[in-house]
Amino acid sequence: MNGKQTKIIVLVSLVVLLVAAWHVSAARGRKGRRANKPVLNRAAAAAIKKAFPKAKIVKVEEEPHILVIYEVEMIRDGKEIEVEVFVNGEILAVEEKITKSDLP
Repeated sequence: MNGKQTKIIVLVSLVVLLVAAWHVSAARGRKGRRANKPVLNRAAAAAIKKAFPKAKIVKVEEEPHILVIYEVEMIRDGKEIEVEVFVNGEILAVEEKITKSDLP
């Protein structure tokens, strides 16, 4: 390797390290904000409220996908419900724990 190739490799490595450090720092900042106050955007909050009017939101997390997806944990009539909702308010999945007595 000549000196020019070595400089290019060092420069590219430095850029990769800086981008990685920035990404880690940004992720830590996002986690800190979410831990303080879970926030849904208006469309997602409206969809959750419409679909589950009597449920109390216990926890909100952003799922790490290409599209923003919120995972919302709620309690309704004493039962736990988990809902995944897109940022546009479209409900993707609902998971509810049931007992044997709930089955037909």
